[in-house]
Amino acid sequence: MMHAHCSRVLLVFASALVLGAASAQAAMVVSGDPTKNVSCAAGVCTATARFAVLNAGELTDMLASSDLTLQSGVLARDIILRTAFSWTGTNRLTLDSRRSIIVSEPMTVAGPGALTLNTHGRGKALSFVSNGRIAFWDTSSSLIIDARSYKLANSLSSLAGNIAADPEGRHALANNYDASVDGIYGDSPIGAAFNGTVEGLGNTISNLTIRGGRRNFPIGLFAEVYFNGVVRDLALIDETVDGLFGSSVGGVTGDNLGLISHVFVRGTMSGGGDSTVGGLVGANEGTVLSSHSAGRVEARYGSQVGGLIGFQIVASFFGQTIASHSTAKVVSRGGDSYAGGLIGLQVGPVTQSWASGEVIVGDDDGNDNPPTSAGGLVGYFFADHPGSGTIANSYATGAVHAGLRSHVGGLVGHTFALRKSDGPIVDSYSTGAVTGGADSILGGLIGFESTKANTDTYWDLDTSGISDPSRGAGNFPNDPGITGLSDAQLKSALPAGFDPSTWAQNPSINGGFPYLIANPPHQERS
Repeated sequence: MMHAHCSRVLLVFASALVLGAASAQAAMVVSGDPTKNVSCAAGVCTATARFAVLNAGELTDMLASSDLTLQSGVLARDIILRTAFSWTGTNRLTLDSRRSIIVSEPMTVAGPGALTLNTHGRGKALSFVSNGRIAFWDTSSSLIIDARSYKLANSLSSLAGNIAADPEGRHALANNYDASVDGIYGDSPIGAAFNGTVEGLGNTISNLTIRGGRRNFPIGLFAEVYFNGVVRDLALIDETVDGLFGSSVGGVTGDNLGLISHVFVRGTMSGGGDSTVGGLVGANEGTVLSSHSAGRVEARYGSQVGGLIGFQIVASFFGQTIASHSTAKVVSRGGDSYAGGLIGLQVGPVTQSWASGEVIVGDDDGNDNPPTSAGGLVGYFFADHPGSGTIANSYATGAVHAGLRSHVGGLVGHTFALRKSDGPIVDSYSTGAVTGGADSILGGLIGFESTKANTDTYWDLDTSGISDPSRGAGNFPNDPGITGLSDAQLKSALPAGFDPSTWAQNPSINGGFPYLIANPPHQERS
């Protein structure tokens, strides 16, 4: 069962950055502090300075008598909700921000009231961090986000029903939901190709269990998120998805062609032989942004298995992964697989991402080319395509273990590109232990590479077990783009080529190793 303290694991990694800077940034903050630099008249409260505070008690008092609009104005720009509050009347609260709205504590519409959220910023203008979420007690309440209405659902069955009635519409999860009352699903709860938007509002679906599906079909909360589909601001906690032979298995979706943004999954994802299994997404042909996974991901022989994504594909569009990470353990039973801490088989770019989970694969049968491949970040990087993208500003810290006749690397097991211009690895590093069985090819950073397409990449000579400085790549001695550094060297300063606007170091963060400013490590809540 989900406990109250489990409900907020979504976007924990961003909260320190956003909230720690709140006092310095231009913002109108709703908190328990006394109101200052705010002018209220005729149901409208406007910030009058770069940093303004509106007391939450005064806010709810005003809402009790009339509709209320909060405006960040030109000076404050952002609106940050820093304390929990609720209201029970019929009135509408409107948050009108010049740039973004950041929710860090629960907001509850505890009656028939209404909520409008207007943002005018670029990119992710509505964010849920730390304990932030929005709950509605009445699903008939009005929710408007950026001039578009959303239909509320307070259970998985009602969400699925709303989507079935309007698969291209806009939907929102009205509260946390414990799916254990639903029993075990035999297939994806939302089975049709989804081409609309689901806004999770920072809420959690816990204890969802799906077992079965159909051979060679996708399975997850959504079977398929289609080209215009968006799933965002949602956590899936203690989820189990168990697919059959040939399935695409993911906590959010088996197949993604749309956008998965600011979503967290913790659970166990598994598939049969010849499967594509990821903690978040099975097969990704769309975009995964600022999302992460934890738990365990596993499959049997002949599969693509990744902590976040099983197979990132280039077909109609390029699949891409941005500012995301995984702490999941990745296991492929039986070998003949591609397994990575973040992605099993990658085509398309990966940027500002990391993985820390252990990766384990079995023996290769000796008949495939390439053989079983395992990497701390990516198992197999297939870059034989113009514009296949790069692995850039990324890292892996998990140990990688493989059986007989495998290609094993701290960051990537195997890279393939016909041209050096395709698929470079740049500004990245690994620290995990690298081991393999007889006749395996091991490299500190890359097990096997087809071209020396790397710049400013590094591995840890001490922690990897690959102490020979010539073995950054297992098959190409002395690749000039890969450098072995001691543990002390990696912790003492940013390596050459690492941009200090992207990377930072702190002895108390990431064990002293470089970390990504926009995607720092964090402690998962249990």
